[in-house]
Amino acid sequence: MGETGVEVEHTPLEDEHRALGARLGPFAGWMMPIEYEGTLAEHRAVREAVGLFDLTHLGKLVVDRKGALGTLQRALTNDVSRIAMGGAQYNMVLNERGGIVDDLIVYRLEERRYLLVPNAANTTRVHELVLKHADAAGGVVSRTDLCLIAPQGPRSFDLVGRLLPRRTGRRVQVRLHGRARVRAVRPRVARGGAVARAACPG
Repeated sequence: MGETGVEVEHTPLEDEHRALGARLGPFAGWMMPIEYEGTLAEHRAVREAVGLFDLTHLGKLVVDRKGALGTLQRALTNDVSRIAMGGAQYNMVLNERGGIVDDLIVYRLEERRYLLVPNAANTTRVHELVLKHADAAGGVVSRTDLCLIAPQGPRSFDLVGRLLPRRTGRRVQVRLHGRARVRAVRPRVARGGAVARAACPG
């Protein structure tokens, strides 16, 4: 239950946010940090150095088992069969009338295992639509237990390089992802556009 009395999900980093002085509030069904030092200071930090964003409120839908590819081919607009292992693809989910419900990224984690990351406000709707296209051989599970972190800014590669020395800087190419190790955690590191993302535990 959130501070406003509304039922919300909680990011695993909530205690860290509070300890660092963040102002938290409900956002897209989650209790999330709204700001730390103010919009202008945070804007400058990201433009000039690096900012670290907790994006755990985004959807994390895992589609796996034998029928995973067939499920996604029916549910999404792009050709998911073209995604190589360790690759990612921009895609869309449509409603029954052909209208766009949401755009998302599809990551191919294993031979028959995919991760869909839709926008936070549309996660439930996307989950429902993908489930409609699933058969008995394909599972579709919403993983609210996964944490998604996004370093952004000109020094984001420096930050990622200190944490993940084996996958530093521009070695993580756009639309590709892979495993790394941070102490006892095995995060999956991906890069989308100018954003370096680390999702843990993958």
